[in-house]
Amino acid sequence: MPKPFSAESRRRAARENIEYYHGDDLFKVAWIGPRVPEGSPEAERKMAEIKRVFQAHNVLRELVDNWKNGLISQPFRWHLKDSNGERVEATEAEIDLQRWIDWVEQQAVYKDPCHSDFHESDPWTEFVLAVGVCGEGSLRLWQPQRYAEIDDAIKRIHLHVPRCGAVMVQRDQDGFIERIDINHGSVLETHRMEPDGTTVVNVSEREEPIEVEAEGRWLIQTIRMPSLITDSGKRKQGAICHALTMKLRNQELGGFKERTFLNAEFPVDNDGEPIEIQRGPGIDQYAYGVPTGDPQTPTYANAQMVESEPVSPATFIESMQADIELLYREFRQGHLLSTNDGRLSGESRIQMRQNFEHYLNGWKRPIESAIANVLNIVLKLLEYEDLEAVVELSITTGKLSAEERAEIRSDYQAGLLSKSTAIALLGCVDDVDAELALIDEEMAEKSANQPDPLPTNPLTNPLDRVNDDDNPREQ
Repeated sequence: MPKPFSAESRRRAARENIEYYHGDDLFKVAWIGPRVPEGSPEAERKMAEIKRVFQAHNVLRELVDNWKNGLISQPFRWHLKDSNGERVEATEAEIDLQRWIDWVEQQAVYKDPCHSDFHESDPWTEFVLAVGVCGEGSLRLWQPQRYAEIDDAIKRIHLHVPRCGAVMVQRDQDGFIERIDINHGSVLETHRMEPDGTTVVNVSEREEPIEVEAEGRWLIQTIRMPSLITDSGKRKQGAICHALTMKLRNQELGGFKERTFLNAEFPVDNDGEPIEIQRGPGIDQYAYGVPTGDPQTPTYANAQMVESEPVSPATFIESMQADIELLYREFRQGHLLSTNDGRLSGESRIQMRQNFEHYLNGWKRPIESAIANVLNIVLKLLEYEDLEAVVELSITTGKLSAEERAEIRSDYQAGLLSKSTAIALLGCVDDVDAELALIDEEMAEKSANQPDPLPTNPLTNPLDRVNDDDNPREQ
């Protein structure tokens, strides 16, 4: 049994979280109802029958996708700064770095999605999902053998998101990385850092190690955070699937009723042998009472028939709604819940949305750092010295409510917000600077099309239009 918080324990929990996220077999991980003990007669057949009627609704994946979309659905922004930390315009470096980002995203489309845990064609999204679901994600820079001799240096650099458990990080007593091992197919790579900041990579298929001058940055960026899918979340997901399954079973009882005959004789044929009467999908059961009185002349209770009656489906629906609401609140997404019952006011929705935004901000910093480190290594490999990339995720929490948009406009009109900040908060456009330029252009065109003011009458004495009290004239 692996120890809590050990590497093996984390890997097992991560694999289970991936199964919850995909939901291909939620019965395997989320069924909390009765199970037939192994070794019982026909245990496999009976469990297969339970699985046949099992119903699932993957709320966990819905919530994880909302979280992921809030972080990475919009392309991340980046810019370059010099060694003094000041933002610079380096046109050639910016073009090459953007070319590399485009190249990586284009190449990801051609890769087999089954070689990744989440089957995403975008490596950035695959990385973010790995962090959220598994609690650990990695970005690996590498050079495939087939691209080793290509002339364009940009196309020699590729990005890979390793699968869960493929990367093993060894740290010293202070928590700093000493060594990184990665299993990629049949290839084993070992990464070490020299005192001068040079990264040395030993590959099992190569005799000579690879040395990369990356200024103290590892070629594999790994971050670890608590997984979104907690034990309490899994239990609520199981309760939702259980309620759905019981709702179906209750529905079945309403259509295919069971009849129980108490103290009634089982039907027999002409020879007195019990026979089974086929009457459709319902079930007839016979239960004989206990004889009372004189054993020689026992008496039995009168025969009667009891028919199964379903309960109101509202019982199961209310149970599911409660579990779904608790799950949404656990993921800080209560603002997405329906307000038809009137329990969630507009102000509460605004506060919950802001809480979700703060929650996303807590995740964005380490993700931004990992992506920035990757871009900085690429800049170094492309021989751009004294330049560093700064990355900023474009956080989004969905469309604002009418009350929230009105509040932003009111603050802008009161002079409490600048125009650029107001546009950014409204989330109507992706590029605020470009939108401001368009607004200025439209204003200039509007001013150019305004008719010139009417000329003044030259025969009119301008002094006549001046207030006599302010400018007295001689009589």
